Amino acid sequence: MVQKLSYEELETRLAELEEVVRALHNQEVDAVVGTSDVLMLRLRETEEALRISNRRLEAALGAIDGGVFDYAIPFDETSYFSDGFIKILGYELSDLPSHENFPAWFLEQVHPQDRDIFERQYREFREGDAEVYNTELRLLHREGHWVWIHGFARVAEWYADGRPRRLTGIMMDITGSKKTEEIKDEFIGLVSHELRTPLTVIMGALKVAVSDGISPEDMAEMLQEAIRNSEDLGYILDNLVELSRYQSRRLRLAVTRTDIGQAIEDIIVSEKERSLSQSHTLSLDFPGNLPSIEIDEVRLRQIVRNLIDNAAKYSPEGTEINVSISLNGENVLIGVKDQGKGIPSEDMVKLFQPCLLYTSDAADEEDSVDLGGRRI
Repeated sequence: MVQKLSYEELETRLAELEEVVRALHNQEVDAVVGTSDVLMLRLRETEEALRISNRRLEAALGAIDGGVFDYAIPFDETSYFSDGFIKILGYELSDLPSHENFPAWFLEQVHPQDRDIFERQYREFREGDAEVYNTELRLLHREGHWVWIHGFARVAEWYADGRPRRLTGIMMDITGSKKTEEIKDEFIGLVSHELRTPLTVIMGALKVAVSDGISPEDMAEMLQEAIRNSEDLGYILDNLVELSRYQSRRLRLAVTRTDIGQAIEDIIVSEKERSLSQSHTLSLDFPGNLPSIEIDEVRLRQIVRNLIDNAAKYSPEGTEINVSISLNGENVLIGVKDQGKGIPSEDMVKLFQPCLLYTSDAADEEDSVDLGGRRI
């Protein structure tokens, strides 16, 4: 049975219904506003975490002198390179070719000797045979020289058939470390040569000294030769220890007040007692009013002997090597002068580079190293 209502009753019921609807609406709005506030808070927290992560990544990339890349396979416009990645080669991102031409352009920058290895490793990676791409190779810098780089990448996304779809990685400039390795390898080779020379002489002299029928005079001469070269070997080893101390910042100076004239004169006498006097003439010039100075006499002896040995090796036999001492205001100058060809002016700027070698026609054409300073 349908209940009949008057007009006034209908208006009342409608007003009550509107009130219920309004209340429900307010509750939904409050719920939506509450949810929105939570979402905004989480969004701000996420953005701040992302900013912190980006700062850390930029700091890390700045420390390693490198950049990151996100590489699509096949290469397309979604591929990404950071500024540091391409600046290793002297370019800006705006200098890069289009994504269609980039793979061929990049391959052209690879050193010819590294290109086959690079293509083989990339092919294995692209075909899914390796999940990690880890390589060292040389790339051509914009200015024409080669840059050693270390590239490391992992698969970031796969196709449904198991092939890599994207790879993400980092490229670092390792040219400096490669040069250090080359210098170290060269240095080890030169040191081996320097050690081998006195050892060979010592062994030869001792074998002759104990051979049958040798006269006492010849035996004494051989033993004296072995002693001289043993002293040379000890001198080389002492310099190696000094070099190690210097590199590890453990070198300590024992400074005492020293008569500089007498100290240099003692060095000259010691050098003349060695076989050096048989190949060159040593002379010493210094005024008689030299003061005593504060100096480490052991290091002074090492430096002056290095310079004398250097002069003897790179000047003609029979010529003079002159050691001089002079005053220049409050300073004492010690000089070693030989009759060799000298150092070309264009090489003077290289004097204090580590393990620098300069060969002279007046000396043997064998490489050598001065274990107390620089062999020039």
